[in-house]
Amino acid sequence: MIKASFFTLSAVLFISCGSFKKSNSFDYNQGVYLSVSKTGCFGECPIYNLSLIGNKFNLEGYKFFEYLGEHIADVSATDFDEIVKLTGSMDWDIYKAEYKTGYSDLPSTVVQYSNSVGDTTTVCFENNLAPNEIVELVNYMNDKIDTKDWTKISITQ
Repeated sequence: MIKASFFTLSAVLFISCGSFKKSNSFDYNQGVYLSVSKTGCFGECPIYNLSLIGNKFNLEGYKFFEYLGEHIADVSATDFDEIVKLTGSMDWDIYKAEYKTGYSDLPSTVVQYSNSVGDTTTVCFENNLAPNEIVELVNYMNDKIDTKDWTKISITQ
């Protein structure tokens, strides 16, 4: 009797757990990594790194930037889906590693993207010299800086 009850309980739990569906249309564990960094110049150009890691945006401000130190913010389903859509439509294999003018005073934008372990693509550019889809992705990410509620998690000295 005890064995039969245990078997029935196990079967019910297995069936109920197996039919569980996520309510969100996205999966943070898709392995997408994306970061946008701005380098310095001879003046007061903002220096920061904004990255998407799992279900969080991570923002690290270094100099001449409103958010100094490390900050985090939640990634909404809409944000995640849009980033997957933008990055998924791009042909990362055809991009050059650099799109630069050669002037030493210009800040650079560095984009790193990966959707699986070991395949990170890095593109560095000045002004808007990169292909339009990369510039569009950077602009989308940079818009998140002004629209998210950032929580400070460390102090940069």
